[in-house]
Amino acid sequence: DGYFTEGIDELKYDVNQDERWNPIGFIPSYGLTENGEVEINYIAGLRTGTAYIKVTTELDGNLLQEDVSLLLVPTDTVAYIVLLPDQPTLQVRGTGGDEATHIRAICYDDNGNRAGGDWPVEFYIINGPGGGECLNGVAQDSITINTSSYGEATVTLSAGTKSGPVRLRAKVGAVLSYSTIVTICSGPPTDISLGVTPCNIRGWDVDCVEATICACLVDTYGNPVPDSTSVHFGTEEGMVRSSDKTEQGCAYTTYLSGDPRNDGLAKIW
Repeated sequence: DGYFTEGIDELKYDVNQDERWNPIGFIPSYGLTENGEVEINYIAGLRTGTAYIKVTTELDGNLLQEDVSLLLVPTDTVAYIVLLPDQPTLQVRGTGGDEATHIRAICYDDNGNRAGGDWPVEFYIINGPGGGECLNGVAQDSITINTSSYGEATVTLSAGTKSGPVRLRAKVGAVLSYSTIVTICSGPPTDISLGVTPCNIRGWDVDCVEATICACLVDTYGNPVPDSTSVHFGTEEGMVRSSDKTEQGCAYTTYLSGDPRNDGLAKIW
């Protein structure tokens, strides 16, 4: 009859894992014939899908039964939208990594069912690094896609040439999704700049005098390389600590004077 009765009904599997009974509808458990016909009222529940109704009766010792099905569709509203990227990170275009991902907007009605098809969903980029990132390859502020029969609309976010976070949102009418973020990462290093402070130290006749070495690494578009990129250092005069990892595109090490001493001009790489 559509009701869950303790001691009579038994839970086998909770489909949506919400730990409560979600009726697909309600119907009286029996009806009485009048002029060979019986009429009852079916009341839909909160779920979409197909409701199967079985009618049985016994006549002269024979069991008679018939089945009928009803298609339950979502309400004619979009109550909320869930916005999901297939990949949370991309790489700037043309550098060998994933440079595009699908952004899915899933629309639900006020009962938590997926909305039906043909709802116009407007996707738009709230802000980004400004390197030419775009939706569906179109350089405009927003793009509108209709939902499928499953209440889902999809666009493709493509990375540009600048690294940084891209914040996106979707809306149907006045209903807004929460924003979601896709991070565009820089590509592999293509250029290294090396600096030292101070440039001149008294290291010819004094050991362990220090100077700070800074290495700045950028990709082909001038973006700082990803954090934790390993950088290795070396020298042919004195000593330099051998490695560090980048943070905001820079890695640091320390040069110390000492043997071997050649001409007093230490080359660092």
